[in-house]
Amino acid sequence: MQQRYYDPEIGRFLSSDPVATRALGDNFNRYWYANNNPYTNTDPDGRECDGRGCWVTPQERAAALTGDWRTYYRLAGSGGDRYAQRAGEVAGNTGATLLNARLSAITNKILSDSTAFNMGANPQAMTNSQRIAVAFKMESIRVDLAKAHVQALEDAGARPDNPVMLDRGVIGDFHERVFENNGADPKAFGGYKTDAAERAANLFGGTTRDIYDYCPAPSCGN
Repeated sequence: MQQRYYDPEIGRFLSSDPVATRALGDNFNRYWYANNNPYTNTDPDGRECDGRGCWVTPQERAAALTGDWRTYYRLAGSGGDRYAQRAGEVAGNTGATLLNARLSAITNKILSDSTAFNMGANPQAMTNSQRIAVAFKMESIRVDLAKAHVQALEDAGARPDNPVMLDRGVIGDFHERVFENNGADPKAFGGYKTDAAERAANLFGGTTRDIYDYCPAPSCGN
């Protein structure tokens, strides 16, 4: 009914559902918010998901396009988009696990060191002006990656009625492009390159997806 919370004491709805009822009325039922299965599925923010992927909300787009990557990854990640969750960790040089934190640190060091080298600086002995220049480049990478992710989803036709799960190759391509455009090592992103190793590991009952997977399915969690 386009409403999220109701206060019985004042007799008013307190907030609106960001997904409006469609003209055909096909999403106008009380359990649509959980794919008609409220026993196992949850809908923490009112966005639409059918288990096949994600789409870009107006709030997410505005955050990304204005360079607010922290808000973009927080909003996108809150809906269960694991790429956004992990990308936010790397951008913030953090990690929900010790392994993720370590991978974030390694990725950021590769990016900053390669940026310094490409500027003609020694990463181990930079001047203050060189450190500032590298910091600006790193921030530009964070901003451009958020914008590139939004663009990739929209290029794939992601909409509320057509959630999209980006292929890891697509994600790898825009990472390499952003890194290269900002003077960093384009090979610093390696998640999608683990496919071959993952297939081999699966023969022995193992997987690398829990370690370094930027595009799992579904991207909306239960």
